[in-house]
Amino acid sequence: MVNLGERLTDEEVEKMIRDADLDDPKSISCDSSPTNYTPNSRFGNNLKILLESLSSNTPLNQGFHDIAIGNNLDQVYGQALCEDVTPEVCRDCIKNAS
Repeated sequence: MVNLGERLTDEEVEKMIRDADLDDPKSISCDSSPTNYTPNSRFGNNLKILLESLSSNTPLNQGFHDIAIGNNLDQVYGQALCEDVTPEVCRDCIKNAS
């Protein structure tokens, strides 16, 4: 993703997930017993939409955004908060953390 609102490729989403620092609670929060999923599954697609929404919408919503995508076992949840930074810094921070 180069521009705000641009859709992420599957490779970009997978890289973000691989690059997440799970030991730094300020960067990302994860379940202690994660399970695998198929990238093109409903869950994988919902996760991709969620990550795009967080990085695109949080700076526009006064630095806060929460979202749930999907239903039942395929549902994913996300929340982001930025304080005392510009919208650009907020977007980049969330993109890098997600």
